[in-house]
Amino acid sequence: MKSFKCILSLITFTLIFLSGWAQNGNNISVTDRSSVSIDMSSLIAAGIHSEKIVDNTQWLNYSLDVNPAEPLSSVSVSIASGTVPNGIDLYIQAGYYKGSGRGKMGRPTGKIRIDNVPKVLINDIGKSFTGNGKHQGHQLVLSMIITDFSLLQPGDYTIYILYTLKQ
Repeated sequence: MKSFKCILSLITFTLIFLSGWAQNGNNISVTDRSSVSIDMSSLIAAGIHSEKIVDNTQWLNYSLDVNPAEPLSSVSVSIASGTVPNGIDLYIQAGYYKGSGRGKMGRPTGKIRIDNVPKVLINDIGKSFTGNGKHQGHQLVLSMIITDFSLLQPGDYTIYILYTLKQ
């Protein structure tokens, strides 16, 4: 019986952000917007279907200067460009607000599967300022699950993740 060895050498997730400007003073940012590289060979060799944390070093910061009588805002997430490789699902989850900011901070919606359709990551944001940098705002946890090993193809993949502040 022949045995075949398939190694997916590297999957690269590159994070970017977009500011959704509703009024002056409203902005969104992600700390340490650098590439995240994953060597998939050990997962593939072991045949592991469990979830793997890809990155948990990013923090989402925002400020929103709106009239408290206006509707609440949200942050959505989607893939701006690139494609998640076949056989893999990519997920993101925002943690609850931490830091020394002020105002009506948003509420995380839970773990969501990232694709090309924007999904609300944080909702119910009112007039607020999370602070800037790490340990201010909402910690982001990016994870992946290999759903079908037979669909995996060797190669390097770049995925741009888009965060949008909507009012």
